[in-house]
Amino acid sequence: MAEEHLKMGEEARRARARNQETMYNAKRDLVQSVRQERQLHRVEVRTQQAEEFQQKRDKRAGVKKREDELRSIREQARAEAERANEEMYLKRVREKELETRRKEKQVSKMEKMEMQLIQKLKNTQQLQQRAFYELETALNGDV
Repeated sequence: MAEEHLKMGEEARRARARNQETMYNAKRDLVQSVRQERQLHRVEVRTQQAEEFQQKRDKRAGVKKREDELRSIREQARAEAERANEEMYLKRVREKELETRRKEKQVSKMEKMEMQLIQKLKNTQQLQQRAFYELETALNGDV
């Protein structure tokens, strides 16, 4: 019986050791599982942060691209307006030059006409002077 008692004690000790080892393994597995979950969580958080960072970067790039496009559109509109203004200015200059030439031509024509009229007047005055001289001579009897 003592031997039996020793056997039972030995078996109880082994059972307790197995129990402790099972509990130790269960706790170790639990700790390992928690660590893996934490690690997975960290990876997920980092991945999510990286995705959010990339989304923000893409959004900033999109905004910058749109601003650049708008700046380019404004610049094109400004250049087009400048070009149109320059064309209008050059057209006005050409019209003024044509008007100036036309008026100069008109003035030149009027000056020529004036010279002709002056010459005609001089001829008429000479004719009148001759006629007056002849009349005076005829009246004085110098004929």
